[in-house]
Amino acid sequence: MLIFSFIFVSFVTIICIGKLYQVKHSIKDSSTHTHVIVMAVSMITSLTFGILLGLMFKQDLITSTIISTLIGLGIGYIVGRPFDQITSLAGLVEGVMGAMMGAMTGSMVHMAPNHLVFIMFVNLVFLVVCTSLFMVLHRFMKKSKEMKTKTVDIPTKSISL
Repeated sequence: MLIFSFIFVSFVTIICIGKLYQVKHSIKDSSTHTHVIVMAVSMITSLTFGILLGLMFKQDLITSTIISTLIGLGIGYIVGRPFDQITSLAGLVEGVMGAMMGAMTGSMVHMAPNHLVFIMFVNLVFLVVCTSLFMVLHRFMKKSKEMKTKTVDIPTKSISL
């Protein structure tokens, strides 16, 4: 189950990052939108990876935290890179925060008899956030295409002297 979750989260994350890179030019104009989107991707992805690694390493909180933090740093940087340095820094920090929380949570719930239900729940939450993100990015892409195809008619006035 853990291997399937890792593959699923990796696949969806790659698609999210690809979509984000496709619409980066239309998102750049709004720093609020940029920050929220970078935060959503880096936080939910690193949190999910952290939980899965915490479950995989069980009692070894140090190893799961180190690996998930490195993953969070990488994802945060990759997601924030197409934008400015502040957004890249925010992605790094949010990736670290999500990774550490996820590793801690995964280490705490690994002994629960229904930890498979928890894995399914985490995958569902991840999917809901990513689906919402896809819808937002699709709207940005659609709005960007509409702006490119719109023509502006400027009335001209001739002045005779």
